[in-house]
Amino acid sequence: MKRIISIILAIALVPAALCMSSCGKKSSSSKQSSKNYTQRYMEETEKQRLMLLGDEAAKRAEELTAGCIFRNTDYDEMYSQYGITGKRPDREEDNYPFIVVKTTENEPTGNDKIIAWSEATADNELMSEKDVSELKTVVWCRYYTKTASYGGTEEKGTSEGVLIYYVDPSTGQILDKDEIKARTLDLYAVGGIPHYKINHVALLVTITDHIAGKDSSSEDG
Repeated sequence: MKRIISIILAIALVPAALCMSSCGKKSSSSKQSSKNYTQRYMEETEKQRLMLLGDEAAKRAEELTAGCIFRNTDYDEMYSQYGITGKRPDREEDNYPFIVVKTTENEPTGNDKIIAWSEATADNELMSEKDVSELKTVVWCRYYTKTASYGGTEEKGTSEGVLIYYVDPSTGQILDKDEIKARTLDLYAVGGIPHYKINHVALLVTITDHIAGKDSSSEDG
């Protein structure tokens, strides 16, 4: 009788043991997946970081593109009047190479800065006239700032947002549009009056995701 009871208990414990084993493996697999995702994200972010231009390379790029049509157009105004006037290529690779031009709502057209180039490298090599002629897309970024007053102080909270226009450099046509919305400024500031900025690498991640066809319209955070 004791032997029969022992056999029954052994059979009953097998599924439990298997469950514990499989559950442990599932948990380990989940952790590994999370680690791989983080690693992939860091690697991808590093690729965007390499696109950023140093002062000398940015100055050279601005000199080479000074007379280009996209440097003399207010795309906020054009978009409000005509909307998207061209079609961005469906294939991701056909949108490369591109440069990223940054301006702000308070600056007149022409006072913009080139902050990134898709073909830049860690060596930060200078752009050439041939490089300019091969550009497929200009990503024109108009920064804006939302403000909020907080009682008892003259200082205002600020939150950056950016309107992103994808432009054909040969025609000046708007091919697509995206936005990183300004973060919400809470009525009550905890830990000091907030000043939210958009990191250039985060901007580039948004741009490359959008070009790749991912839904990237977001609130920066």
